Parts: sequence; C-alpha cells; structure tokens
Amino acid sequence: GTVGARPEPVALDHMLDELGELDKAITEYEALIRAAPNNPQFVFEQCEALMQRGDRPRAMKLLVELEARGQTDEEVLSRLADFYGRIGENDRSLKVLTRLHEFSYTAYLVGGIVRDLLLGRRPKDFDIGTSAHPYQIKKQFRNCWIIGRRFRLAHVKFGDKAIEVATFRKLIPAGEPDAGPDESLGDLSPETARDLLIHRDNTFGTPEEDAFRRDFTINALFYDIADRSIIDYVGGLDDIRARVIRSIGDSIERFQEDPVRMLRAVVLAARLDFTLDPPVEAAIKSQRHRLAQASP
Repeated sequence: GTVGARPEPVALDHMLDELGELDKAITEYEALIRAAPNNPQFVFEQCEALMQRGDRPRAMKLLVELEARGQTDEEVLSRLADFYGRIGENDRSLKVLTRLHEFSYTAYLVGGIVRDLLLGRRPKDFDIGTSAHPYQIKKQFRNCWIIGRRFRLAHVKFGDKAIEVATFRKLIPAGEPDAGPDESLGDLSPETARDLLIHRDNTFGTPEEDAFRRDFTINALFYDIADRSIIDYVGGLDDIRARVIRSIGDSIERFQEDPVRMLRAVVLAARLDFTLDPPVEAAIKSQRHRLAQASP
C-alpha cells in the first residue's frame, strides 16, 4: 500500500483467468473470418461453439471483427447484441485494453471497477484510462463514438453496450491559463468559475497526474492487465483496508472545485459501509452551502 508508482500485485486474477487465451486466438479467428467474408451465420455458429466450450475471448474476437465489417442487417445486429450480452463486460474491456496496448498506448482499468473488485463487489462500470487521445482511440476502433462537451470521451460500442475510454488528464491549478469558463457554471462570475470549479478538462496528463486530480483515494487506483498489478499513487489501497473515504489533497479545496464531491463522499460511505475521514467530514460541514452551485 505504499504511495507511489510501484505496482503492487493484488489477487484479481479471477477477473482475467478465463481470458488468458485472447492473444493466442488471433490467427484462428482471422482464418475463420476469411473463410466466411459474407456469411454472418457461419460466424455465429462458430461463436456458439466457442461459447459452449467456454472460450469466450475467441468468440469475442469473432464478433468484434464481424461488426467492424459494417454489417447493418437487423437480424445480424440483434444476434450481435445477444452474444455481447452473454459474453459480459470483462471481455469487452479486455478487448479494448489489448488493442490499445498493441498500438503502444498505456491503458489501465481505472476507478470504481478496481475499488469494487478489491472489495469483492460486482463492478457497475468497466472504465479505461489511457495515454491515447480521443481521436487516436477512435482511429483504432471503428465501433467508437466521441462524446462530451466539457471533456471528450470515447465510447467503444459492443452491441447496445459501451466501454468508456478517457484520456489521462491533469488538474490545472487555479490562476493558470485555460480554455475559458464552462457554460454549465450558471450565474457565477467568470473569475469565480475560473478559480473554483473544474472546467479545464481537456488538459491531458500522465497516469500519476490523472490519479491526483480524482476525488477520493479509493477511486484513484489503476489496474494493469499486462502484469496483473495495482498502481497506487495516492494511498488508496491503505484506505480500502482501513475502510475510510479520504480526499486527495485538501478536502475544502476539492469540494470548492466540485461541490458534488460532498454528495459522492456520503453516498460512497453509506454504500460501502466506510467511514468519512475527519477532514472530509469537517469540510462537508463548512462547505455544504456550495451545493447550490452544483449542476442539476
């Protein structure tokens, strides 16, 4: 649990054990696609056989390749969605991570998924942080859409599901130049908005800078599938063991930047049965009036 860049091995192997053959499947799945360039039914039959054998990673590769070829037939899309639902989120996120690694980008599972897996909870979201910029991500995935106004995010679509991929960012200290105030800040003066609330979201950074701009230590853990290790820059592992909600940096400053963080702290503590760090609790009491500034 030492703070810093040194990865700490953690027993999350259960998440990836069944996906170990992903890279080895490339030759076989490409041969199958070449054998049936205009025959989705053949691909689905192969996927069904792979699923019955428990080989979900190879089935995933087949489906992604089929969808990337631009199949638009309603029946085909419906069957794709059905298979994606059966395969599950683990495989989809691993596919995205593997592709980014193949093109020499840094990419980790980030945030809530790492926290929840460490706590033995079923993750709700499988989010990815990467050194790739949004349109570099889009270049690697034909099933990718760029979304967001304040910050550009990539959504890599698998049927009706999507994996959210965000470029590592850094927090620009108040007073430094930025791209200008955000329209969502309401009636606040430009000076107040510039100094207090986060609206410099398109400033890309390193994984470490990205960790330090997050809200709480337990939400700032990264998981590297390459060596199955946790990367902890902020002491999040220690706080998970202690079951405490602790801000990254000064709690008052962080709640001034984004008042909604006060609500997140309380919700997280209640959901996970954690306690609030005393500085967090004190800052909520002194800064609660700022919730009126929060976006609806």
